[in-house]
Amino acid sequence: MVSYMWVVRVAPVVGTVVAAANKINYAVISQFFMRVQQISINSLQLYPRLVQAAQQVYPGLQGFQNHHVLPTYIATALRSAGMAVPQHLQTIMSRIPTAYHTVITQEIRALFPFGNALANTGPNLQLVLDTLARVYQRYPLP
Repeated sequence: MVSYMWVVRVAPVVGTVVAAANKINYAVISQFFMRVQQISINSLQLYPRLVQAAQQVYPGLQGFQNHHVLPTYIATALRSAGMAVPQHLQTIMSRIPTAYHTVITQEIRALFPFGNALANTGPNLQLVLDTLARVYQRYPLP
């Protein structure tokens, strides 16, 4: 069995900081990444089966891709709606098989459509992160 790992570096929880005339709530962001990491730890035995199922659905997709834990287009939509989202959050990635990446991406795009990413959640960082965490609960990252 092949195992994969990802590392999350989250800014220390220091209350809030002013950025772009908005407050960034690092506590909410930190809780999200800790929650995703805990889901990954708890789902280690499930991950290989999900990858195998994805590879059966997409047998032509080989190799690996980097998956942004907070997809870039969602972070951009939050910023466009006036939310302060730290730029470095878009650099936190998990390297996963391409077929599995496709499955996760389709799930996320169903909840956060391109062109109107906040249609289902509105510009609510907590709700966006909770929705993404539910995706990662169903499709854990290694």
